[in-house]
Amino acid sequence: MGYDGSDDYFNLFAPNTPWTTAASHTQVFKIYGSWVANYATDEELRRAISGISSRGLALALEFGPFLATSECGSGIEGFDGTLDTVRRIQRAGGTLQFVAFDEPFAFGHVAEGPNTCRWSIERAAMEAATFVRSLHQIAPGVIVGDIEPMWAEISADDLASWLDTYREAAGEPLAFLHLDIDWGRSDWPDALLATEKAARARGVPVGVIYNGGAADSDVRWNDFAAARMYTYEGMTGGRPDQVILQSWMDHPDRVLPESDPSTFTGLILRYFGARTTVKLGEPVPAGPGLYDLGGTLQTTDGGPVADARLAVAAAPLDGPCQVLRLDGLVPPGATSAVVGIRVNTEGAGPGEADLTISDVSYTEGASTSSRVPNGRFEARLEGWDGGGEGAATTPPSNCGYGRMLRLVALPSDLFNFNSGEFAVKPGAAYHFSVATRIPDSSAQSAYIAVIFLHGTEIARHRLALAPAPVDLGEIVTNEVGRFDITLSDMDTGRYRLRLNFAGDLSHWPSFIEQELVPK
Repeated sequence: MGYDGSDDYFNLFAPNTPWTTAASHTQVFKIYGSWVANYATDEELRRAISGISSRGLALALEFGPFLATSECGSGIEGFDGTLDTVRRIQRAGGTLQFVAFDEPFAFGHVAEGPNTCRWSIERAAMEAATFVRSLHQIAPGVIVGDIEPMWAEISADDLASWLDTYREAAGEPLAFLHLDIDWGRSDWPDALLATEKAARARGVPVGVIYNGGAADSDVRWNDFAAARMYTYEGMTGGRPDQVILQSWMDHPDRVLPESDPSTFTGLILRYFGARTTVKLGEPVPAGPGLYDLGGTLQTTDGGPVADARLAVAAAPLDGPCQVLRLDGLVPPGATSAVVGIRVNTEGAGPGEADLTISDVSYTEGASTSSRVPNGRFEARLEGWDGGGEGAATTPPSNCGYGRMLRLVALPSDLFNFNSGEFAVKPGAAYHFSVATRIPDSSAQSAYIAVIFLHGTEIARHRLALAPAPVDLGEIVTNEVGRFDITLSDMDTGRYRLRLNFAGDLSHWPSFIEQELVPK
């Protein structure tokens, strides 16, 4: 399917392989219809079916309920609904217990483009229901549900309408709805939660497909997948009825052993780890810039988490001078760039802003010479294009050299400034920095970005204009999960203290934030 697959995939089906605990948490093992129909040898298919059965797991198949015609569907996802795939599984000794449809609503009704059918929602539901009746003739007991993507153009109401329309066409509801999330949606947790509630109100169990997307390594893929679990269930309050861990991407390359947090079976253990909570006592001021406080890290059922490391950071809230940094690589094809400042526009805000920017620097490689024209505002706004509706002034800098740009805006005011254009080298390592003062009240209103160009914009690398947390190191819990902290050398002012436990194979992550107010 475009990738070689996990190197040790077939080891999953051999006896005594190292995923006993992960397998004990698993109820269903799903394979792809396209793999069965086009890639698997008879021996590979028998190995998979035998190994799945020997672990007491139900066998599921993902494929589409539609077939392409001369009119539409050729090369479109979900249009591979041949019963020959099911018959091949049966000939290999398999008993198919679940079918998960491959996005019939999205690709039968919503998707646009060459060869798409663009059926009415009623036609898509009727075609799917007709296929299920044919499927039940050769696999009478198979349970049929659906997978649908949560693209930006698909809402909870849209999916609720699909569930209602399918029920009417089939005379019974779908057995489940599994959701394939567009992780690029900024509102994905809320959209997912709304869909979960809408489906549950219709008696349809909801499943979430957790994965690491297009990450470039096994470690990053698993970490992204885990972060999405934690975000939805740990922070948003999601409670899916079913959880699906699945990859159709290049990673992970290894599925075993379960003791490795970067493997696929390791991800299963991470999901079933104990949920945790950090508790923090009231800080006790012990002098100027000095605080003593303590707390605990426990599982949600009250058990201690011993010998665990928590990262400690404090974000200043009153706008001290800080230098914010961004390092990256110049995108392929870029020939020039500008620095863009955005307040309450183009993805920034809305919010009140009162912030200052000075000493804007962009360098490449080992060079220390900034390429940003008038990056210290010594010539005020000369060479900077744009403006806005609030107040923009250039007084002497109180954070760096030269002058500074001070921007004051209401949530309804916007600023859009671009520096003069400067040359960049594709693929070069770059270093971008800005000296700034940003109170916490302005943190959601603005960003500064390097905007890469090849005639027009091809990429925008953003740096949020928000107070940067100060790293205060790590603390370790004792045998009963307790810790004590002494914070010293803190500049005068308010801080937001954050303690973060990153989690491990046996525990979910957790964090706590608490404001420190000088007495």
